[in-house]
Amino acid sequence: SPYLEILAAVLGLAIGSYLNVLALRTLKEESIWRKRSYCPQCDHALGMLELIPLVSYFAQGGKCKHCHKAIHWQYPLTEAATAIIFAAIVHFLAPSFWNGANIDPLSICLTVLAMLYFAATLVAITITDFREKLIPHEITYPAILLGIIYSATIRHDLLGTLAGVGASYLIFDFIDHFGIKFYYFLHPEFRDRHKIEDESALDDQIDFDMEVGYLHEGEEDEPFMVMGGGDAVLSAL
Repeated sequence: SPYLEILAAVLGLAIGSYLNVLALRTLKEESIWRKRSYCPQCDHALGMLELIPLVSYFAQGGKCKHCHKAIHWQYPLTEAATAIIFAAIVHFLAPSFWNGANIDPLSICLTVLAMLYFAATLVAITITDFREKLIPHEITYPAILLGIIYSATIRHDLLGTLAGVGASYLIFDFIDHFGIKFYYFLHPEFRDRHKIEDESALDDQIDFDMEVGYLHEGEEDEPFMVMGGGDAVLSAL
């Protein structure tokens, strides 16, 4: 029924609006429950009519009605993309997809819901990755746990899932650790030029161990990494 796709799209709009809040507040280490939605530029609390996905953005001309500054294009894009993704998942995992498979309707419904949750998780991670090049564990770890539960109860493949989680994490963590060394092997002129002054500073030491190397001398002093530790967790997810 096309009504399922429409319902999924409407749900996607609402979830997409929430994912914007989840991603940005996770980056700011703010609670997603204790504070109402607010304009990130003037901090004014938003009313109900300002929180309607997509509609509010275009009705206000893409600007906050309090400070009149432009609303970032990320907000409507995330809402629209989530709506399209949700509708596509429901469409392609409709009952016709399972014809000939000996699967009960409840398992089909739970599988669709699991894929919607998985897609929503990836959308949130995409936002944080583009904004700050971070993949927060606060988002990935709960999703991994739910994924394991889903695989154990619906797919009945707990051991296979745990093996996949472990292998994926180890492979990407291996790339994270040894990739920089391989890059240095191919480019011997590209070396770490920074040392820690205070070896007793544990936090600095941890940051140095994770970041491994830096950009060329004279360029902006930012960490040079082949891959971050969050990518290993994402691969496990």
